[in-house]
Amino acid sequence: MIKGYTAKRNAAMATKSRTVTAKAKRGRPKKEAAPLPPPTPLPPAPAQAQGFPLLIPEQLRTCLMAKDDVEAAVRKVFQEVQDKMAEINGRRKVYLSEAMERLGVKSRSTMWHWHEKGYLLQEHDENGHVFYFDFKIRRAERGEQPEKGGEDEQ
Repeated sequence: MIKGYTAKRNAAMATKSRTVTAKAKRGRPKKEAAPLPPPTPLPPAPAQAQGFPLLIPEQLRTCLMAKDDVEAAVRKVFQEVQDKMAEINGRRKVYLSEAMERLGVKSRSTMWHWHEKGYLLQEHDENGHVFYFDFKIRRAERGEQPEKGGEDEQ
């Protein structure tokens, strides 16, 4: 015979298994969701307009431009692209290490002195890094005049 706490626990377990009651729920009861309305059918899609008509070879030959006109148009577009790239390359950023390498400078202090004297002015990006524009580097490579006058001239 089992005495004490173990006997009470065994008796409680036996009565629990006989009576099945739902655990009391806490909080506010949930609302029932309203049923969804029936789906509405989509209207039929409008007819798609055809983009480029299909041409048979005879029609294609008659609608093409002359060879000279095509070449002139291509040359014009190509020249515009070249001009745009030249403009972009002229404003290309050359960072300090590349500028030192191109100019044959071994010390950062030389670049700083050139900035102070106006020979080659530095620019700074949003992070504070020093860079120079490519056209300024090319001008310094050719040995052209400084960007601004000396400190005495004003």
